[in-house]
Amino acid sequence: MAERETITGKVFDSGRLVADFTGPCWNIHNLVGDAGSGGINATGDVMVIQTMLYHIAVSPVPVFDIFRRKISLLFGSFSVNGIFDSATSNIIKSYQEFRSDTLIAVDGLIHPADYKGRTITIKWGSPVHLMTITQLHLDCVQGHRSVGGKDYTIDFKLFHPKLHSHV
Repeated sequence: MAERETITGKVFDSGRLVADFTGPCWNIHNLVGDAGSGGINATGDVMVIQTMLYHIAVSPVPVFDIFRRKISLLFGSFSVNGIFDSATSNIIKSYQEFRSDTLIAVDGLIHPADYKGRTITIKWGSPVHLMTITQLHLDCVQGHRSVGGKDYTIDFKLFHPKLHSHV
């Protein structure tokens, strides 16, 4: 079952700390992705990933325009239902391709993270290598704040009530 956790991070620019953050995030407990590649695809985990991708896709943040254009043909068959189908697989792959410059891997898989006792460090000007689940979180925060939201882990449940029983 997916879970609400706490993520901590620091952002540096030219060796100078420019931001630090601690806040809620969603995390999955099992691998999400094509079954042939080891995806377990528990309903709650898939629903969390689908919800995050949906909200990034509809966010008004200009940097997400490329992702929106990339998935526009797929979006009609995409739904937040907890079922790992071809539309979900294709949108995960499209998202990873969109964010390939910041991700550890572009493989169609989303691995659970281990945030307990860790601080995510991002150094601008240096290569950034994040897990997909972490980049999804950062993009959800950015998109949600752009419309005046405070905590996507709470607010997204209002848009997708089925999440209550899975997170």
